[in-house]
Amino acid sequence: EYEIDKTLGIKGPDDVAKMGIAEYNKQCRNIVMRYSNEWETSVRRMGRWIDFENDYKTLYPWFMETV
Repeated sequence: EYEIDKTLGIKGPDDVAKMGIAEYNKQCRNIVMRYSNEWETSVRRMGRWIDFENDYKTLYPWFMETV
């Protein structure tokens, strides 16, 4: 959210409302997915095993509903 706010010049909830919550969420999801490949590369380089084919991201609704 911080990166999207900074990039789009969002200062508060009113700016998000003007943009639309669906669009704001879409922009936030795009940021997460943009960095997912870099994350996978870094984790593999560290020698840590993670099942990237069956992963979860906190942006997934099914994950949010479990918390």
